[in-house]
Amino acid sequence: MQNKKVRLLNKVFDGKQEFLANHTVQEDKNKLNGLLENLYSPGPSFQYIFDFPTRSFTFVSNGTKKLFGEDSRSFTVDTYANRIHPDDFQHFVRCEKIAGDFLFNHIDKKEIPLYKLSYQLRFRDFSNNYRLHLRQAIALSVDEDYNLSTVFANQSDISHITNQNNYKMSFIHVRGGKSYFGVGKVEDLKLNQSKIEISNREVEILKLISEGFTSKEIADYLNISPDTVRTHRKNILYKTEFNNLTQAAIHYVREGLI
Repeated sequence: MQNKKVRLLNKVFDGKQEFLANHTVQEDKNKLNGLLENLYSPGPSFQYIFDFPTRSFTFVSNGTKKLFGEDSRSFTVDTYANRIHPDDFQHFVRCEKIAGDFLFNHIDKKEIPLYKLSYQLRFRDFSNNYRLHLRQAIALSVDEDYNLSTVFANQSDISHITNQNNYKMSFIHVRGGKSYFGVGKVEDLKLNQSKIEISNREVEILKLISEGFTSKEIADYLNISPDTVRTHRKNILYKTEFNNLTQAAIHYVREGLI
């Protein structure tokens, strides 16, 4: 029997049933590999695939062991819901409601697979302490009418970066299209006040810095010169007016900008 939290979440999905696939659509493995490049893991993380037709996880990575002390094979939607901080669960439900409105009413259905949604929640770890997580999700498969079938999500512990939840969410276009930041209610989608002051390449470098990469490692990873990395680092500080890159990374993670 589903617990109360899961029933509440399913009511949100029931309200958008006309936009959800009525059968599971097999995900494209090549697309899955591409999606991983758009998801950000600044700390210990786990991944999962949520299937809307069955309202269940069809895949959960073994990162649940390190984060929660839970075997991924027995990690269910009920388990997931029960680990969310009680004070954050309504935020979780609100974000899913806003996500439904955005995907199904605010953009063209063909663009659904191009948006990554991002927000923060506190989760209970294996020691029963609550730690702030960054949850990012993107459509993995849709049916022939672009009704949503499965979603791929990446969830990272970011408590070493920040413990302050901004209780907002972002919808980031993974191909450089129109993105939406600081969304706390449906009405905010009409404002679209972008807070990104730096280029896409600088965002990429800031992500790698926050993940602990050195300038040389960033240069090797991006196939650019160390001098180019140093130039980007200087540009980030100049554009954002932070004293150091750690402050910039904390701000961008906290505000859901990356």
